[in-house]
Amino acid sequence: MNFVSKIRVYKLSTDRIYATYFGGDEKAGLAPDNEARDIWLQFLPPGRVLPFGCKKPVKIAHKKIAEQNLKKAIEVTTMFAEIAVSEGKAFCICSVDVGLDASAVREVVSQVIRDEGISAMVFSTDETTNKAVVCAGVPENEVERQLDVTDWLTAALEPLNGRFGRGRGGLATGQGTDASQVQEAMTLAASFALVKLE
Repeated sequence: MNFVSKIRVYKLSTDRIYATYFGGDEKAGLAPDNEARDIWLQFLPPGRVLPFGCKKPVKIAHKKIAEQNLKKAIEVTTMFAEIAVSEGKAFCICSVDVGLDASAVREVVSQVIRDEGISAMVFSTDETTNKAVVCAGVPENEVERQLDVTDWLTAALEPLNGRFGRGRGGLATGQGTDASQVQEAMTLAASFALVKLE
C-alpha cells in the first residue's frame, strides 16, 4: 500500500506526519538522497521532511519535532495570555496543536505563570487516538489559595473522561480519552475559574 493510500485508508492527517531522508555525510563522502527528499516533498511541506546523517536519526527527529511543538505552543499560548492580561483576567485557557506532547504543554503553562503571573490551562489533542492532554498551572500567590490546581484540572477533565497524577509546584497534568469534548472541557474550566476567582 503506498503512502497516499495509507493516508486515505487510515484517515491520517499530513500535518502530523514527518518523513526523513539521508542528508549525506561529508566525512564519509556520501551525497544526500535528494531523490527521496523530492518524493516526500510531493506529499509533505518542507518543515516535515527532515534530513539526517548517519548518527541517531530517530533521536534527532524526536528532538526536532519537540522543538517545533514547543515553538508552536509558545506562540499560541502567549497570544491568549496577553489577551487575558489586557482584559484584566486572572487566568488563560487555550488549545494548542501539538498532539499529545505533554512536555510542550507543561512548559507553556509554566511560561505563562512566570511571564504573565496568571493561572493557565492548556489543552492539546490527537485526532488519531481521540485523546487529549491538559496541563493547568496556578501561580504561587494569593490566587493559589482561591483556585486549587487539582480541583481545576479535575473539573476540566470530567468531559474528557480524563485522569491525572498529583501535581506539584502549582502544576498538574492529565489526559483524557474523549478529545471530541475539548470545547466543553474548556468552557467548564473557564466557568470553574471565574467562580473561584471572583
